[in-house]
Amino acid sequence: MKTDPQKIDSGIFCIKIPQPFYPDTNVYLIEGKELTLVDAGFPRQETVTILSDSLKHLGYSLPDLSTIIYTHPHVDHLGGGLLINREVELKHIGYLGQPSGDEENFESLTDNARKAHLELGRHVLEGNLPRIGKEEVFNYIEIYFPRVGGLEGVIDVKDGETLDLGSDKINVIYTPGHSSYHICLYEPARRILFSGDLLIGRLPPLFNIRDFIKSLTRISQEEIGLILPGHGPVRKWPEKVIARAEQSVRGYERKILNALNGKGHTVMDIVGKTYGRSPENIIEYFNQTGIVGSFLRMLIDEGRVSRRESSGKIYYELN
Repeated sequence: MKTDPQKIDSGIFCIKIPQPFYPDTNVYLIEGKELTLVDAGFPRQETVTILSDSLKHLGYSLPDLSTIIYTHPHVDHLGGGLLINREVELKHIGYLGQPSGDEENFESLTDNARKAHLELGRHVLEGNLPRIGKEEVFNYIEIYFPRVGGLEGVIDVKDGETLDLGSDKINVIYTPGHSSYHICLYEPARRILFSGDLLIGRLPPLFNIRDFIKSLTRISQEEIGLILPGHGPVRKWPEKVIARAEQSVRGYERKILNALNGKGHTVMDIVGKTYGRSPENIIEYFNQTGIVGSFLRMLIDEGRVSRRESSGKIYYELN
């Protein structure tokens, strides 16, 4: 598969990298004193081929790459860097933070994600959802979280640090929520924000709701003219994109609180009431239970919801 790079602005190009199950990942090429990528796509050989073809289209080759900056260490953003690293010696830059042990990070990458999704898959099978079978669950996990190891030697960046790419000077903004290791990259000269998965035109899967809201507030303080997201089209109305993300959070919170009226609700009860039906495939299941689970963690931490176990099942209810 060949995709020609899309010119965004002078010296900035978008390369779309396919991934299984989900929309393409946007990888951005920045021309400067060093040839830099922002993110690197999913870990399979097709990714390397597309990146190599795109570079040739612009008069470069893979060895001309100098640096990859990662917005966060999820498999569809970091994985391609693992394969490129086997062919070309590069600098890898990302926010390392303090490993939490329960989400993807640069060194474990898919290991923790596999464990978490296997646990979710167990709940699928125990729930006997009619449209989702064991084969679909484990097929998804094997394909989307390949055993590719992790990336060592990543150069840590700090919140507020400025990266000098030559003609481009880019500020690092720590923006957790989707991931504890998430950063956005802001180029003030052209008011361009590389938003990773913080802003993608819909509510992304969230690790921490409150962190996500704080990150939206932080980003809204910058003078942004153009959002270059990790997925989907370029966004030209930043204020509307940020406001829509905030509205989505409030909307989900309201729906989930309404779903908790009465006593004793399982996660699947809450999912069904929040989305109007049970998930019909494994992608919907993981997306919907992921969103609901994030809000339940927040509501429990805030003391608004209680969690109890009875007869081997977990129930949630309003305090």
